[in-house]
Amino acid sequence: MRFQKKDYTKKTIIFSLLSLLIVPFSIEAQPITATPLPSVTSEKIDYRPVAIVNDTPITPIDIENRIAFLRLINNIPDTVSLSEKDRNQVLKDLIEERIKQRETERFKIKINDQRVDGAFKAAANNLGLSPSQFSEKLRSNNITPTYFENVTRHKMAWEELLQGRYARDITVSTYEVAQIIESDATTQGMSAVYHQILLPIEDTGNAAQEKIQVELTKISKRLNEGEVFEEIAKIYQQDAQTQITQTKLLADLPPELAKNIILLQAEQVSQPIKIDNNIALIQLVDKQKGDTSSINQRMLIKAGTLDYDENIEAQQKNNERQELSSKPDLCENYDDYFNNVIVFNNTTISELPEALRAVAKSASLNEIRIVREAKDSDYVLTICHIKEIDYYNDAPKALRSKIRNQIFSRKLELKNKEYYRDLKKSAVVTIFQ
Repeated sequence: MRFQKKDYTKKTIIFSLLSLLIVPFSIEAQPITATPLPSVTSEKIDYRPVAIVNDTPITPIDIENRIAFLRLINNIPDTVSLSEKDRNQVLKDLIEERIKQRETERFKIKINDQRVDGAFKAAANNLGLSPSQFSEKLRSNNITPTYFENVTRHKMAWEELLQGRYARDITVSTYEVAQIIESDATTQGMSAVYHQILLPIEDTGNAAQEKIQVELTKISKRLNEGEVFEEIAKIYQQDAQTQITQTKLLADLPPELAKNIILLQAEQVSQPIKIDNNIALIQLVDKQKGDTSSINQRMLIKAGTLDYDENIEAQQKNNERQELSSKPDLCENYDDYFNNVIVFNNTTISELPEALRAVAKSASLNEIRIVREAKDSDYVLTICHIKEIDYYNDAPKALRSKIRNQIFSRKLELKNKEYYRDLKKSAVVTIFQ
């Protein structure tokens, strides 16, 4: 991409909300230092271009319209100003959009109105509005519904072009899918130590969301200034019973929280996570893999009560247990030898009740192991069958399909980056300063 920079007397105005579009509550953004944005209709806006992309100008009004649009779509209050880093990103995004738009026009990619209407209704639904209410909300923010349609149409055209060029050549193997499924399963035995900040969601209105955004901005600023996460967490501690530092098995955590912890390295802070009626921020202290044998095998396990004659000696009890363990038909006739029998079929050790896990982990096949000992009876456990888990074939078909689509999307995104990189090389972009 051939960049030219020219002095245009006025300071270049370049904005962005892309980071907020992807993660509405981002704590990685720079501290908010920008002044409030001018109205789109302000007479003070300089209409001369801030950039020209392949003979197509980008003006401050284009940037202001995009800012207003992204604020509305992501429900971001006007009181949240933007950092210079955010502002620079929007110009970069508009340049990328213009370059891609030229390519889709070259291939005459057309998107029908029905698809655009569907996206319009989905966006309205995400904001809890009807299509007519959404149209009115757009207009009240000086954005026409046509603007939304154009942005959506350009995005869909590029995605269709990518699919047409690369979809047939992208393959996803069964092995790749199985690796993801197995990795997700084995992390359930992992434990993590982490600090947490919980911000309660008082209601679903704009005022509550704005309040949370303000607190997230404060936390971001403190972290950027070098404050310790654990000390900041003490400020937000809801009560003495709410522990700042937690030690948990990932299997015992809400799925969204566990997923974020898996991706974190020590000392890293998560993006905001919605958990029940709270927005959570997590800083990982440490995480450790558990005993994978407890989740890589499925078992048939039986447990029951073994009764003894009165006044039986300990050695006699042991002899009786060993005798039963040697019976070839022990598991088939478990009800004949034990009382109050419970069967755990096709289970992993991690799925057993906590009282049985430790005993099952050290038990051998067909062995009688004591869970709880009493004077005239023992509560015992026996592993009757073991099979290694076939993660791919044991997984639901819908899960396999979902993971396959995720892998495909990642590969397509790599092609997207390569394609755009090649387009940039032949594009002419002039940025005025």
